Amino acid sequence: MDVAEYLSHRVASTAEPPDEVSLPDGVIDASFGEPDPALFPLDLIRDAASAVLAAPSAALQYSPLRGHTNLIEAVATWTRPQAEPAEMVLTSGSIPALLLLTHAMVDPGDTVLFEDPGYFRASAILRAHGANLLPLRHTRDGLDLDAMRHALPTGRTLRSFAYVHPSFQNPSGYTWSLEERREFLAFCAQRGIVVVEDTAYDELWCAEPPPPSLRSLADGHPVIQIGTLSKIIAPGMGVGWIIAPAALASVLVDNRVEFGGVGGLTSAMAAAVLRDARFGTHVRDMRREYAERCRRFADGVRYIPELADWSPPGGGYYAWLPLPETVSDDCFARVALSAGLRVLEGRHFFQPSDRERDFVRLTFGRLAPQAVDRAVSRLATTYRRIGGR
Repeated sequence: MDVAEYLSHRVASTAEPPDEVSLPDGVIDASFGEPDPALFPLDLIRDAASAVLAAPSAALQYSPLRGHTNLIEAVATWTRPQAEPAEMVLTSGSIPALLLLTHAMVDPGDTVLFEDPGYFRASAILRAHGANLLPLRHTRDGLDLDAMRHALPTGRTLRSFAYVHPSFQNPSGYTWSLEERREFLAFCAQRGIVVVEDTAYDELWCAEPPPPSLRSLADGHPVIQIGTLSKIIAPGMGVGWIIAPAALASVLVDNRVEFGGVGGLTSAMAAAVLRDARFGTHVRDMRREYAERCRRFADGVRYIPELADWSPPGGGYYAWLPLPETVSDDCFARVALSAGLRVLEGRHFFQPSDRERDFVRLTFGRLAPQAVDRAVSRLATTYRRIGGR
């Protein structure tokens, strides 16, 4: 059976994702962006499950399309600035949130501003719905809004939106300054561009928190915010959300029949965790641990000549590493694997027309401190082997 003959254009047009392969024993997998299970708040989750199962009838019923009120209220209280329940729609994660928004707001041929490099699963969703991605790039001097002004002169508007990740971006780790955030919002306001802000990593800052969110700075301009509990509780909790103007939130709810929401049992447990008095301590401890891993990684790579000028991210758990001009990301990844380290090729994060092949992404989030040290050692070995070719 030729499966391709039976696939919709949405699936057929999606770029091939990175391979999830079995690795030989001893290889350090620093390729995929997963949190460390050792940092999951198991005591809080266990206590929440026990409390919910003591009186489970409501939690075991079908979920309302908007989501369970108890979780909506708990998440609304957690967000900054605090959201109104009428502005919220619960989802099973940040990517399902983007999928719901894309289904509601993007028609084939629409243009979406998209950071380049950017998260490959997000770009796949947008392209599968027929969106044309207009790259929003970073330079050494920061966000390249001059290119955007040239591509979208005053008077030209977008009917869809801009999808951006202003804090600890995946894959680059880049964080927009306060000035860049204000300048970007002014640019979007002049051109009638709705902003979709992904806040997946906002809580994982190292030395200091990121500048205020675009939503908090919007001053009336429509900013839709996407969030998730995957990074601060656990991905298996399967909780995300959309904060949007109430009228749009209602439209999203009306279109929910095609998309799974958050189950009642998960909703009740997640709400209990968020309301637990220990949750704030958990987030601070987790943040401190990831910050230490980032510091440890940055201290180690300072001694790799090719990375002497590399600047570590201010949060999150991604390292976006430049390669020598003569070395492709495929070649580097193969040599790294032979040294016992798996990294992810940068090409997955760039738009196909860019043909960028001079970066790799390394994730230190799931690596225990000693594994971070070993990863740095194997990274140094890789650069030496590449340099000797």
